[in-house]
This record gives sequence, C-alpha cells and structure tokens, in this order.
Amino acid sequence: MFSFKYIESVIALVVGLVIFTTLAIVGGILLKKKDDKTRLLPIKIVWLILIIMEIMKIYYLIGRDQGFYPNRYPIVFCSIAMFTYPIFCFKKNKYSELALGISTIPMLISVIFVLLTVGNNALIQSNGNFSIIHFHSIIYHLLIYAVSLYIIINRLYKFEFKKSLGVGLFLSGYILMATVLSLYIGGDISFFGPGFNSSSYLAFLYNSVGYVSGNLLVAIAFTLVSILIYFFINLPTFIKRKGVKEND
Repeated sequence: MFSFKYIESVIALVVGLVIFTTLAIVGGILLKKKDDKTRLLPIKIVWLILIIMEIMKIYYLIGRDQGFYPNRYPIVFCSIAMFTYPIFCFKKNKYSELALGISTIPMLISVIFVLLTVGNNALIQSNGNFSIIHFHSIIYHLLIYAVSLYIIINRLYKFEFKKSLGVGLFLSGYILMATVLSLYIGGDISFFGPGFNSSSYLAFLYNSVGYVSGNLLVAIAFTLVSILIYFFINLPTFIKRKGVKEND
C-alpha cells in the first residue's frame, strides 16, 4: 500500500507534517483564550490560500493539457474543505456546526490519502522538472490537516452524537455522489473511483462485491466510523458519569 519509490516526496511530507503540526499547536495555544472572531481568523486565511492554490492549479492544468477534463473540477474528497470553511468562518448559520464537523476529523485524517500516494510521485521528475502538481497536493493536504488540528486544540467544535451522525451521513452521501459522477464521466473524481491512480486502494473490495456495492459498504462504514469516533472521544465523560451514578 505504501510506496517509497521516491523517498524525497516522503521526506517532504514528513517534514511538512512536523512544521504544520507545530504551527497548529502554537497557533492554538496563542489564540485559545481569544474571542471566536479572532480564533477563526487563521482558518479564513487558510481558506483564501486554498482558493488561490486551486485557481492556480486549474490554470496550470488547462495550459499544460490544452483543455480541462471533468475529473479535475474541485469536487474530490479533500476539496470539501474549500466549501465548508466559509460556512462557519464568516457568519454562523444552521449549517455551521455540520461544516465544522466535516472540517475536523475527516480532514484531519485526509493526510492519509497523501501517505497512500506520495511515494509514487516524484517532486523532481526524470526530466529534471519540479512537479508543481505533486507539491501542490502535499501543501494543500497539510493545510487542511493543520486546520483540523487547530480546531480540536481550540475546542471550536464540540463532538455530539447528532452532529457526528450528520457528518457521517454527509460523507456517505459524498461517496455515493463520487460513485455516480465517476461512472458518468468514465473517470475517477476521488479515491472512491473504480480505478483511482490506475490502481484503486479499494480494488480488493470492488473485486469482491463490485464497484457500486463496494462503495455502498464504504458509505455505511463512514457513518458507523463517525459515530464510533464520537463515542471514543466522549468515553472519558461516559466513564465519569457512570462513576458518579454508582457513587450516588
């Protein structure tokens, strides 16, 4: 599953993880006691950076490929961050908590997606050119990873059962959307495409039960995992409550 063909890419990601983790922790500690408007400012800045990066990437790909392909629209799994950040950053509304939840654990673990592929791509290609797209992917994922960590450190999001269920259902819905679109365009728009990177990491599941059925199972799993994460995070509280009741 993990390839270390291009060790410089792995090293770049590891170094990036250390740097961005440090920035998230320091930022979280420094702004922890500030008002919500101030604490949300770093996320607003990251959102603007993501938008600029996405526009530059699209412009670059159009120039490089002399056209734009449907699977390059910003609708892959990790692009969700670009759409959820402004929902809770600028003005609170009834979707703010859901957007916060989607931007927390799911985006935190999205760095795993990079770990699965980073070693398969060279930052410095055989022709000596620097791979701007590969570098873009690493930086993009490190940014949304740092934001997720920052949200947790600052306790901007409170894990509740109803919220976790909503996050799970949303992510499940995304997987189903990715399935339909991937079939429609005959290509992959996310890790949940039938042949992502020509060798899907879910191939074992697709080969066993089929592509659509496999993603249905993954969608259900996402909801269940979201609920399990809620129970895991709140486990100390549950134990404490049980101890109080027994003492009574």
